[in-house]
Amino acid sequence: MVANRAHARRRRHFRVRKAVHGTGARPRLAVFRSNKHIYAQVIDDDKGHTIASASSKETAVAAENLTMDAAAAVGKLVGARAHDAGVTAVVFDRGGFQYHGRIKALADAARDAGLEF
Repeated sequence: MVANRAHARRRRHFRVRKAVHGTGARPRLAVFRSNKHIYAQVIDDDKGHTIASASSKETAVAAENLTMDAAAAVGKLVGARAHDAGVTAVVFDRGGFQYHGRIKALADAARDAGLEF
């Protein structure tokens, strides 16, 4: 039996991470959502390096309300930073979270910024 929601999310995340792997040609866009903030990283798992990252704690995004608008701003920012680093295609790692709400807003904004997934 699952102890709580956080434990269930971690189990889902580990299950998904067995199949989702970022390479140099197609890195992984990993998303983490807390109650207050949202974070996104573009990661090359082969080298173990973060290529680009953005979060709602940054001053460029902090002016937004910490809701869907902030998630969209983070997606747009991480998409632009990844594009500047030469990344055009990624695999999406939703981190065990359901694909709706802030996770979906971030993904849609990253797609609009030029990332393909």
